[in-house]
Amino acid sequence: MKRIIIILLAAVLMLCMAACGGNTTPTVELSDEQCIGTWEWVYEQSVGNSWGVETMELYKGGIGKGYNSLLIEGAHYPLSWEVSNDILKVSFTADPFSYAFEMDGDTITSTDGEIVYIKQ
Repeated sequence: MKRIIIILLAAVLMLCMAACGGNTTPTVELSDEQCIGTWEWVYEQSVGNSWGVETMELYKGGIGKGYNSLLIEGAHYPLSWEVSNDILKVSFTADPFSYAFEMDGDTITSTDGEIVYIKQ
């Protein structure tokens, strides 16, 4: 009798584990196409807002331009970018700065949470 109860409990446990497995939701990976476009820094959602209006234009091929309202009209600085492990990595080629962003729809937020850009 004990063996039958043990076998039944083992069978129920296996059925429970089988029922719970395989219910993973598919993840959507970040693509280059999602990143291409014009992004504007949203100061109300960012820490420190004394930099003027900051805009990034990301183009195909991992290149781009950065603009700041405090610079001379039309002046820009070069950017490079790539997607790696669902993180958008942006490097300012004129300075040794590099930022990593996580995307949520039309918003990218730096991994430290201090910088928020919205797609225009």
